[in-house]
Amino acid sequence: MPNILLIKSDTSESTQKQKHLVKRFSYPLGIMYLASVVRRSWPAARVRIVDSRFERPDWGEIKEHFSPDLIGISAMTAEAGRMHGLAAEAREAGIRALIVAGGPHASAYPKELLEDQNFDLAVVGEGEETLLEILQRLDRRLPLKGIRGTAYRENGEAQMALPRPFIEDLDSIPFPAWDLVVVEKYCQSPRATPFGLARYMNIYTSRGCPYHCNYCHNINGKKFRARTPENVLEEIDRLKKDYYINELEPLDDCLNLDRNRLIEICDGIVRRGFDVKIGLPNALRSDILTDEVIGGLRRAGLYYSAFAIETASPRLQKVINKNLQLDKLKAAVATAARMGIFCHGFFMLGFPTETREEILSTVRYSRELALHMATFSIVLPFKGTEVYDTAVAMGKKADFSYDEFDVLEGIINVSELPAEELYGIQRMAYRRFYLRPQLMARLFWRYPNKRALIQHGFEFLYRAFIPDRRIKKTQGID
Repeated sequence: MPNILLIKSDTSESTQKQKHLVKRFSYPLGIMYLASVVRRSWPAARVRIVDSRFERPDWGEIKEHFSPDLIGISAMTAEAGRMHGLAAEAREAGIRALIVAGGPHASAYPKELLEDQNFDLAVVGEGEETLLEILQRLDRRLPLKGIRGTAYRENGEAQMALPRPFIEDLDSIPFPAWDLVVVEKYCQSPRATPFGLARYMNIYTSRGCPYHCNYCHNINGKKFRARTPENVLEEIDRLKKDYYINELEPLDDCLNLDRNRLIEICDGIVRRGFDVKIGLPNALRSDILTDEVIGGLRRAGLYYSAFAIETASPRLQKVINKNLQLDKLKAAVATAARMGIFCHGFFMLGFPTETREEILSTVRYSRELALHMATFSIVLPFKGTEVYDTAVAMGKKADFSYDEFDVLEGIINVSELPAEELYGIQRMAYRRFYLRPQLMARLFWRYPNKRALIQHGFEFLYRAFIPDRRIKKTQGID
């Protein structure tokens, strides 16, 4: 029976040295799902998870006492440098396992990734069924090339197999392997929701998003696929009983696309007396967020919600294919704030073709919303997205190092503004949003975790005031 080692990559050491950054964690649900699928199909298999954000793999112990047949390494693009390092370490330790890359980075850059000879395969898209086929072929000593949903190497060249269809029945996937991670480590670390209140778990209630934002990934497809309310409620029940979880962080791309399903889940949480808190770091499409849904979420325990707004320019909303209806968004944020939900807005500055006035209109718009917090990030054009292709077609420098970047601070500029002016407006945006007495009073009053507020204060000071040689003072925000 196979021995499977699944590793969650970490950011590079150079990125970790950026002291102004708060390193945030979420559970490695991707590899936790893979582990559960393997154990269901191969009950005698030994499966181990190592989260390198918490611990370095002990390759000597792994080689001597675990002897993996397959090592799967999952990484976001920001973690790609460390992913390559982990594969190299395994090879240097003399481990003769199949090494497979997975996660968002492998899906976005499969051919480039296989230029590293330490990797044998890259999994593109959902990994559950693909991993099972890889293991079946390993067991039968069959060739590994051509497995659907993979990139492989043939005659020294990276090749793409046919894509694998997405899993339609998400209820058929077993719950993540919670027992293979140490829950306490995650509960004691900063999480995606900027303040943690309780013992929590991330969950996915759906996969896929039908919208076509040009800066976004396509890992889970553009078709919305949802678990049934009964299946979601069963998972919450298990988490409450077995792991004493009392806070949930859904990570769906579009949790509220099917509002009747979401209301049914919320009603089920209340009806079953689960008594949980809910934080939504990135799960809602805000202009289809009705008062009924907001009320249902609030009754179920919602206390924090992020709102992905990006830009206040109607022209850019069309250009980036988000097509957010800003008047409906404003009403949804106002309703959520009125119901006692802590509201956090996310904005992106510096899209291709974006003008200075459009950027400034976004800063002004942020002040018109009933938000408690706002984050202003610089557009990063990742390969595999339309915004990258647009930037390249315009002659912009769109490639950057994945080992050293701060998605908030920005390391590249694809807008129409000089870089120093764009970065200057970003810093001014933080000052203009936060340095309002009424907002500061609301923030202090509503902030659930006063101790964490101190850290966010230091982050604000860095974002708003720390001088930078690239930046000159920019005027003109009304």
